[in-house]
Parts: sequence; C-alpha cells; structure tokens
Amino acid sequence: MMKLFLILISFGCFICSFRQIQEKKSPNIVLIVADDLGFSDLGCYGSEIATPNIDALAKQGRMFTNFYTAASWNYGKGKAEGKIKEEFDKPVKRKIKGTEVKRNASKDDPAFLIEQEDGDKVLKSGSELKKGKK
Repeated sequence: MMKLFLILISFGCFICSFRQIQEKKSPNIVLIVADDLGFSDLGCYGSEIATPNIDALAKQGRMFTNFYTAASWNYGKGKAEGKIKEEFDKPVKRKIKGTEVKRNASKDDPAFLIEQEDGDKVLKSGSELKKGKK
C-alpha cells in the first residue's frame, strides 16, 4: 500500500514537472545548498576561489546583504551564543563596554565580532567557538 502511494506521488510530481517544461517558464528562484560555506568563500565577497556563475549573479545586483552565522562558546561553567557580525583575518582590537579586547586573528584562526541576543558584543577567536544551533 505504501509503495503504491509513493509511486502515485512520484508520478504526480513527474507530470507536474513535465507540464512546466512544456510551458517554458523560466525559474525565478536559485537554491544553493552548501555545507560549511562562509560568506567570504565566494568570489563576489572577496574570496580567492573562483565562483564565476555566482559572481555573474552578483554583478546583476543579486547579492545577499542580510545574513548571519550563529556561534556558541563556553565560559566558566556556562555557555553563550550569538550572531557573527564581522570576521577578521588580521590582528584586531575593539572597545567593548569600555574594555579594549584584542585577538591575534589570522587566516588559519580568524576572529569574530559576535552580537548576543541582548545586544552585547564579544570578540572571539575561531578556536574559542563552536557552531551554534540557530
């Protein structure tokens, strides 16, 4: 019974996709699925890696400007997380809540300016972070 149901669903999807091909509608959505892709891994955001097709879309004015990556870290017996706002691959210092915070960032161990949910910011090295849940 389940096999018959799956066959009918598959056949329905096939018929719908065939009908769209006949109508010659151009797609208006591009879905890019990537694992562990940072925004700076694309040529249009400054990467050394060639991404000509994505760069061509960017030249036509199609660039993501409002995105983030979540990160978490441990402190003492607690844990915190936030959104990565900036990435640094050179030594960096920032004044956060009146205190100057420094990180010796590099391409191998970048530093990140992270904004927590309450608006507080922290400067962390990549080696201090774990991937977040969000």
